[in-house]
Amino acid sequence: MSRTHFASVLTLLALSALAPRRCGAELSFAAPYMIEAASGIRNVEVADFDADGRLDLAYGAAGSLQIRFGTASFQFDRRTSYALPGISGRIERADLDGDGRQDLIAASSGRVAVWLGSAGGAFQPSVEYLVNGTPWSIVCTDLDGDGHLDLVTANDATGLSILLGAGDGTFASAQHLAIAGRARGLAAGDLDLDGRVDLATVGFGPVSVLFGRAAGGFESPVLLQAGSSTLGVTIGDVDEDGIPDLLAANTGVADLSIFRGRQDRAFAAPMQVACARGPNHVTIGDVDLDGHVDLIASCSTDERITVLRGVGDGSFPDRADYLGGYAPNSSELVDLDGDGEHDIVAAHVSGGTIGLLKGRGAGRFVEVRRVATGDFPTGVIAADLNGDARPDLVATNPLENRLTVHLGLPDGGYEPMIVLPVPRGANEVAVGDLDSDGRPEVLTLAYLPMGVVSIFPRVPGGGFGARVDYPADASATSMVVADVNGDGRRDVVVANAHGSTCDCGCYSPSTVSVFLGAGDGTLGARTDFETGYLTSRVAVADLDHDGDLDLVLAGPEEIACSHGSQSVGGWIVVLEGRGDGSFEAFRQIERGIGALVVDDFDRDGNADLVAARSYSTVVLLRGRGEGTFATGQEFQAGPGVGPMTVADVNGDHIPDVVIGNSPRMVSILRGTFAGDLAPPIAFGTEGQPFGIAVADFDLDGRRDIVTAAFAEDALTLLMNDTPDLPTAVTISLVRGELVSGRVKISWHALHGSVSSATVSRRAPVGQWAEVGAGRIAGDRIEFEEPIPGSGPFRYRLGYREAGEAAEQLAPEVSIEIPSAPRLALEFANPVGSGLGARVAVTRSPLSSARLELIDLAGRRRWSREIAASDPARRDVTLDSEAVPTAGLYVLKLIQGNEAVVRKLIVVR
Repeated sequence: MSRTHFASVLTLLALSALAPRRCGAELSFAAPYMIEAASGIRNVEVADFDADGRLDLAYGAAGSLQIRFGTASFQFDRRTSYALPGISGRIERADLDGDGRQDLIAASSGRVAVWLGSAGGAFQPSVEYLVNGTPWSIVCTDLDGDGHLDLVTANDATGLSILLGAGDGTFASAQHLAIAGRARGLAAGDLDLDGRVDLATVGFGPVSVLFGRAAGGFESPVLLQAGSSTLGVTIGDVDEDGIPDLLAANTGVADLSIFRGRQDRAFAAPMQVACARGPNHVTIGDVDLDGHVDLIASCSTDERITVLRGVGDGSFPDRADYLGGYAPNSSELVDLDGDGEHDIVAAHVSGGTIGLLKGRGAGRFVEVRRVATGDFPTGVIAADLNGDARPDLVATNPLENRLTVHLGLPDGGYEPMIVLPVPRGANEVAVGDLDSDGRPEVLTLAYLPMGVVSIFPRVPGGGFGARVDYPADASATSMVVADVNGDGRRDVVVANAHGSTCDCGCYSPSTVSVFLGAGDGTLGARTDFETGYLTSRVAVADLDHDGDLDLVLAGPEEIACSHGSQSVGGWIVVLEGRGDGSFEAFRQIERGIGALVVDDFDRDGNADLVAARSYSTVVLLRGRGEGTFATGQEFQAGPGVGPMTVADVNGDHIPDVVIGNSPRMVSILRGTFAGDLAPPIAFGTEGQPFGIAVADFDLDGRRDIVTAAFAEDALTLLMNDTPDLPTAVTISLVRGELVSGRVKISWHALHGSVSSATVSRRAPVGQWAEVGAGRIAGDRIEFEEPIPGSGPFRYRLGYREAGEAAEQLAPEVSIEIPSAPRLALEFANPVGSGLGARVAVTRSPLSSARLELIDLAGRRRWSREIAASDPARRDVTLDSEAVPTAGLYVLKLIQGNEAVVRKLIVVR
């Protein structure tokens, strides 16, 4: 059903609106789509097992054979599994009984299990056959030429096993074939074109080739020396001369060996083809549909999928490496989504996941972007540092004791990075305009051996001044920048995991430190407040609608000790703000560990919390609006829940939770209209994320994701390419305004039909209250009322779509209703050298204003424009060169037909 969306645009704040977009569009990023599978997965078989026209996935791991059924939306949510204790290696699929359905074969210690397919994607109970040793690989082929498929297994240290098929899905007892060395990789094909199947196997040594005999059986193995620690082997005609060739994946190095076949059972000297490090499997296919053989190598060491595009003569001049997931072990080439382009399906043996690399055409696949930072980035933040409306990046590199700043360029790239020295152990980063000059400062937080909050002030021209350090607790772990005492100046709040460093048995309470901002870029003395135990992450929000910011903290459940670990923490705690920068005693709310975010997920006007609950879950606590919360609801969040942020990444105007997970991926829990969190959708990223942020890096109207991984040397950008999320556009006829003592707001129904609408308002202090009905005028809903007073007011539209009983909520509108313009002065250094003056300007945001400095002769010596889009209150710093001499001056604030003047005495 078509959903109704609303855009509200207030010219007194910023003029912007959203073009029509589909509610909850299916998410897509230029990164591998990740599916959580199971530990130990070695390969994935792709086929339409349930005959519904969509491809499904089958794999073996964690004691079972598992099938994930595909859907029209590129999801694989429906699954089934079949027990197989001790499953050990690759699985295989084939139609073993000739009924047109795919059957599955898997191996575990000492045996092979066969599942015959039935209607609807079900499988009959497995039949098991004994083999010699522990099978690592299986191939299905007709060894004896009777028209029935047979099975061959590579059993590591115990050679090969051969099971001859009867054609009905059953097999004779295994025959064992000894070889020199180990057998892990296995391939079958007619290498000498004599009409008989030959075998090739390898296991960290030379490749053993067994040519089939006319009388049955195989010749003694021919050994081919490939590269270092060869693990995978494949047969195919790569030079297109009609004779099969042999390919070996050299796991110990970064290349493949190609042995070109000859019809006399000999091979040419191996040709080495470079790839990423650690190849353990190679797949043959035509990735670009040009009719020539291409290669896909799964390279676990570098965690890459190398695609080598062939030109038909056995050479592969075009190489591209793609993010492959956590130790990719194998790959398959199929068109998963039916768009006519090949996609890659990779199995990740270490991460227990499956990666899907969507084809982009011409043999190219989805690819993450990298921004080099130096080794071991941990913290990352995205913000516009230079006022060009493009997100810039800031990252910490604690092992190199440096901060890197990456300013965005119009072409989507980045300027050469700016490197700033930071104290040892600085791994958290934040930004905030501490002196209200419109240029945000950059802050870092360092912990052991000494806690330090560092500020890099901004200087004219957009650069950074000398770093200023403030002592913090040695266990400082996270920080936020916010105005916690309501004076209009930004403060810094730091969470400290322990009051002092200690081993188990010394449970020093955790604290939160508050550094009040002076408004000139400096911080006051630190004040600590107790928070319980192990509270390491902090967030701020007005939880009880009293106009004062409150603190929310959470942290790990256990403390590491010299003799193990001790459980002492794992609680979410709240400290209610008093409005003066101090806080009430902490209250424990509910169990929660680690990462924490705050937003209004159910759109009731109250702040809700999401925190990590366990290794793979988060808990959502819905706020009641008076500082308390309903009982938490737990949601799956992917394995290894790590850093967390919140943003609307799918364009439905509902906040989503974005999480960095430990097996090299990012999970997105989409917010729903019911106020819940949908099951996670995951995408691959470089390394294990330690930091995560969201911004529209390419200015295409879609929210992108950036991660920082400790073991990498670059930030990873996951570009949002979700279809049907259009670029934001300006709609000038939709506005909110203050006219003749009245507030007027209009919402634009972007599509759909509205049957009724009500408007609620919330004052700076208080709860939501219904204030009237919205007047429906075509595709608009309009509302007006007398100005209710001064201060920030929030308006919310509730509406019902035609034919539906449930009420929905449009995005809130915040209106700052100012009092009369006024001017105040503060002097940082009234008697010393230099001017050192800050002017605190408050004016109506309905239009722009100008601040002028005039001497007694009536000459304008200096001026500063204040845009209508600037905050209603801001501090302006007077340039010292504007006043060359001491004396009496006049400051004049002009807005429209009104002006306010103040005297300024300058003493040199």
